[in-house]
Amino acid sequence: MNGIMQDIGRGTHRLIAARYTFRRLILAGLTALLADAVGFAVLLIIDIRVIQELAMTASIGMAALIFTNLVLLPVLLSYTGVSARAAQRSLKAELAGEAGDRKPGFWSLLDRFTQRKWAGVTLAVAAALGVAGFAASLHLKIGDLDPGAAELRQDSRYNRDNAFMTASYAASSDIFVAMVKTRPGNARTTPIWSRRMRWSGSCSSSSASNRPIHWPRSRRRCRWA
Repeated sequence: MNGIMQDIGRGTHRLIAARYTFRRLILAGLTALLADAVGFAVLLIIDIRVIQELAMTASIGMAALIFTNLVLLPVLLSYTGVSARAAQRSLKAELAGEAGDRKPGFWSLLDRFTQRKWAGVTLAVAAALGVAGFAASLHLKIGDLDPGAAELRQDSRYNRDNAFMTASYAASSDIFVAMVKTRPGNARTTPIWSRRMRWSGSCSSSSASNRPIHWPRSRRRCRWA
């Protein structure tokens, strides 16, 4: 947009100005937008569905920007052009920058980073922060670090009950334990064992369960061992 306005301010026809701007920006703009698209596409390797959908949407959006900003916008401006006042204002700003006129404080500060001294200090600080971040990442812990629910206090009723179940029944909040109540002396009878085996088989065939273990099978494994 600025390139077209500056060329029109110099007296170039809007169609020729659009061509000049397209030729100047196509390589740099295409490289920048493709780099952004690839950067978002890298997120696809994360095995989390919502992040993969975000990466796909962002990559498609960046690919659309290549078509709209680099192709459609110059074509549109080649037909519509810009007003003479806007073109002269853009050209005046460019000439003032080339003449070395003082810019506002914020932009003047940003211009300093194009100098070797400021750029070197910036790269050194970035490298130091990168090393510090890598060192901190070596001690990063992810997941539940304490037993029970991390959202609750350790002395909460749920965490105390969970600790009792884990210590007493070899279970946890991730393991479902089913207990069969029978008459005294009937726990080892054939009908009870058969029902346990059938129930374990139905759990094994379900995709919602993972490796069910029942007492008759574990007892037989102990005997065979």
